[in-house]
This record gives sequence, C-alpha cells and structure tokens, in this order.
Amino acid sequence: MQGNTQHATHGTTRRTPSQYYHTYHDFGGSAHISTTIIHALADIAGVDVTETEFTLNDYVDPSALDRLFSAKDDGTPRIGGTLSLVISGYHVTVYADGQIIIQPPHQQSPT
Repeated sequence: MQGNTQHATHGTTRRTPSQYYHTYHDFGGSAHISTTIIHALADIAGVDVTETEFTLNDYVDPSALDRLFSAKDDGTPRIGGTLSLVISGYHVTVYADGQIIIQPPHQQSPT
C-alpha cells in the first residue's frame, strides 16, 4: 500500500516509515470502531472488505469491542484505554482516542 487510502466514514489508513499502519476511527461518524478495524485490515491486505479470509468474529466479539470504546452512559468519551489483539496474524492496537495501529504479520516488533 502506498500513500493514503481515504475512507469517508472510517478515516485514513497510512503506512509509517516503520511499516506500521495508522488509522483513526471517527467517533462522530456512523460507523462502529469494529467496522473501521476490519476495513483497515482489508486495505492493508489489498482486498475488498467482503473478500477477507476471516471475520472479526473469529477473533473478538465486535459488539463487545464497540461497547468498550463507545462513549460512557453520560455521553462523555472514554479516555486512556487501549486494547491489543492479534487478528489473522496482524497485531492490532486500538486506543480510546480512536487511533488504531496495525502491524502486519511479517513485521517484527521494534526493540
């Protein structure tokens, strides 16, 4: 993937010099954070989101993921939390501010 890939409701997925991919979830939009994650993974893999060889359900409950990062009952945003998981070999870290960092399977963690 080169440059930026635009998603109207899902933010921008971009490759950093370290080969990590960054995208941001728009909490003000209509998409759930689980949708943003699966679209970013499809972009990185270079396939249409309907052609991935896995579903998010294979790795995490998408509804639970969405609730974890949704606004509190009083409407205030959640702050300071992160979740890291591996989805089909991709290391995915989700931050409460909507930042999502994805490390492809072939990349080693920086030391």
